[in-house]
Amino acid sequence: MKKLWFMGIFILIFSFVLIGCSDDADANNNADNENNEENVDDNDDENTDNEENDNDENNNENNAMSNEMNNNDDDNNSDNNDEETSIFGNDDTDEEDAEAMEEEPLDDAIDVVDVETVLLDGDEAEKIRPNDKVFIELDDLMYVDHHFITELLDYELTYDEDNTFAEVFDEKGDFKYEPSHDDEGGAIMDIGQIYDEDADDYIDVPDDAEDLYKFIEYEGKLYVPQQLVNVFLKEPMHYDRRDKAMEVGAQTEATDLYDVGINDTGGSHAEVTKDASAVTIEGENHEGGIIITDVNSAEKDAPIDIDYQYSEISGFVYNKSKEDTIEVSFSYDGENIIETLEVEPQEMEEFDHDVNGEEVFHIAAKGEPGAESKAIVIGELK
Repeated sequence: MKKLWFMGIFILIFSFVLIGCSDDADANNNADNENNEENVDDNDDENTDNEENDNDENNNENNAMSNEMNNNDDDNNSDNNDEETSIFGNDDTDEEDAEAMEEEPLDDAIDVVDVETVLLDGDEAEKIRPNDKVFIELDDLMYVDHHFITELLDYELTYDEDNTFAEVFDEKGDFKYEPSHDDEGGAIMDIGQIYDEDADDYIDVPDDAEDLYKFIEYEGKLYVPQQLVNVFLKEPMHYDRRDKAMEVGAQTEATDLYDVGINDTGGSHAEVTKDASAVTIEGENHEGGIIITDVNSAEKDAPIDIDYQYSEISGFVYNKSKEDTIEVSFSYDGENIIETLEVEPQEMEEFDHDVNGEEVFHIAAKGEPGAESKAIVIGELK
């Protein structure tokens, strides 16, 4: 019995010893771990210090190299002060070169207009072969071969490039253009003044229309701008792309006066109208026209905006007054009257005039003092 009691006490004491050893081991392990963590932190701090030292050294080296390069650049700049260009060239020169590279060669920029038939005043005048290149376009402006158009319209048109001067004479002569820009693939050529035989005057090209009057040399031929043909050869040109036809002179399809309209010099007494009470005349609605109001002893003008685009104007003037006769006159300049009509009350009178080469066509009306008559103009242009 005593043996068992001693055995139990021995086991109990041995257990306490084992527990104490285990706690000491855990404490030692924790201490070791803390020491290891401190060592790692110390190593990290040392590494950080080392990296900062290295960075400082690298920065010092880089700064030294940068300073040296800057000094070299300063030396180079001082040596090259007299030279405006670098390996990339002068900025202005680069811009000019870039613009030159962007500029399309003239012969590539020109489009040959696809024309199969030329109509003169509505009648077929010429058949055009595909390779004839009679009509060309550049920047949406039309040009026509000089020889072709002067033969067709029986005009002599000379051009002096050196003096930027052209001359227009009735009846075709023997002028022949000598090309001078073959090596350049053609040229756009300026013009400053035109002599017009009909006006017997030297006419300056308007500053705001210079681009409309430039000549072109293309493939050894001289091309005349459409605007010059319209104004000085006095035959408007219109291209019908659908039918591949070029209409010179009067057009096959008429344009209503209402659609052409009047320019802003007509004052407040003339305007286009579609008012049924104005354009319904003797039981027929003419859909549109021009009305001149307050017709009395002070003349009222309706300047039709021809703009060199038409050859003929025709129509009639109707007097809306029930009592007063009115007088209607026609002119190209508002002063030199080419025709005068007396229109009785509630009556109409017809008119028909050429407007080739004209910018404006004036229709003016006047009546009795104190009257308030109205004149209605119905017509068309070709």
